[in-house]
Amino acid sequence: MTFDSVYQMFDPLTTVRKQHFWDWFSGDDLKAWWTESTVATPTTGMSDSVDGGYEITCDSASDEAYIHFNDKRQYSHTGSVFIGVLQISTGSDITSDIGFCNNKDDPAVASNDGVVFEQGSSTTYLSVSNGTRTLNNLSRTPDTNPHVFKIELTASNVTGYIDGVSEGTFTVNLPVDKLQPEVRAKYATSTSTTNIRYIEAYNT
Repeated sequence: MTFDSVYQMFDPLTTVRKQHFWDWFSGDDLKAWWTESTVATPTTGMSDSVDGGYEITCDSASDEAYIHFNDKRQYSHTGSVFIGVLQISTGSDITSDIGFCNNKDDPAVASNDGVVFEQGSSTTYLSVSNGTRTLNNLSRTPDTNPHVFKIELTASNVTGYIDGVSEGTFTVNLPVDKLQPEVRAKYATSTSTTNIRYIEAYNT
């Protein structure tokens, strides 16, 4: 069987495919759709290593860096999926977030719409916020292995997965605005490195 286009291999031309994005974080620099914001003097850039991806190193107080879509919010708060592969250099003394947020100027979503996995000094949380945040303790101690983080948003709940295993479904303080992908790394009490290998996001 032959097709007139790659699109027609999967969908009829009468079907409009929903927004779908992915990035393998390869090459010399961030792709043009990303915007990087920094506080103080973190070190950022593509890692010159196998599967290193984009690397953020924070080695002094106030160091912080995050990447986002510069408030281009293409993903629905009532039907979307985020998938990301993240690795940290230490299992403690680190703050790193990965997921969806509404406002690029407040990526930690403490007072922002969004859903992110937060890796703190001793556990991993799923932070869900619509201006008021619920920090769901997933009882998973961060480690130095790469992990696949997945968020599924519907109109009634949000479900978080780590390496394909459900970490719970939550219904409190769900986002009420459109969202954009984001990753943040912040200095806690010692030098730490965050590597972003892959991000995918799509509307359902």
